[in-house]
Amino acid sequence: MIDRTERALLWALVVRNVKVRYQRSALGLVWALLNPVLIILCLVAVFTYVIRIQLEDFWAFLVSGYFAWIYFAHTVSTSVTILRDHGQLLRSVRFPPVLLIWSNAISRGIEFAIELVLVCAVIAIFHHHGVPASYALLPLAVVIHVLMTVAFALPVAAVGVFFQDTQHGLPVLLTALGYISPVFYSLYMVPEPLRAWFLVLNPLTRVFPLFHAVIYDGRFPPIMAWVLAATLAGALCVVGHAAFRWRRPVFAEVV
Repeated sequence: MIDRTERALLWALVVRNVKVRYQRSALGLVWALLNPVLIILCLVAVFTYVIRIQLEDFWAFLVSGYFAWIYFAHTVSTSVTILRDHGQLLRSVRFPPVLLIWSNAISRGIEFAIELVLVCAVIAIFHHHGVPASYALLPLAVVIHVLMTVAFALPVAAVGVFFQDTQHGLPVLLTALGYISPVFYSLYMVPEPLRAWFLVLNPLTRVFPLFHAVIYDGRFPPIMAWVLAATLAGALCVVGHAAFRWRRPVFAEVV
């Protein structure tokens, strides 16, 4: 747990991250709305009139998991240099470096929440023709996804301090991870023998199906699916924090 001072600092970092991201933009935070709208329109056009995949309203299936993946990839990729980018701050002020990781995840999470609201609205209107009751569980899926994302971002940030080559190799790893994660396809499209390996080796296979089920299918995933996803995300987050704290004493010296 963090104390009141650290919570105030965390919030200040989140606000600063949001401001810095849009401070030189003429439209400012409007881009947080405009970007997902443009992406959704492009995906709808392409997968409705050009690439006609045999899945009802495939565009709806795609966007129901697409922004969750973008949130994960962006948060993890920006974490690789976050400690070195704040080296002067780490050397001059005593505060938990882990707050930098969480502030990055939360500030990007604000945009993610806006994107999900737009996605849910569009899918409710054009795919479900109504608002499914399953949408009530979306905040739980988001919390699990944030924990899973931070679990990956913490070790990436720690390794990035000592090995600068990490920032060059990480995009390749994230691209590969994106293809072996059920973002652009259903997990049930994976052949049965391979599906077990996907579930064992890739923790994200427990998370993205929750978004597809809640948003695209409009159904309530089984309780066990929630339990497994939440347990795995929480456990990995604890391990990530432990690994991060293990190298924390030397961060200020290295950066």
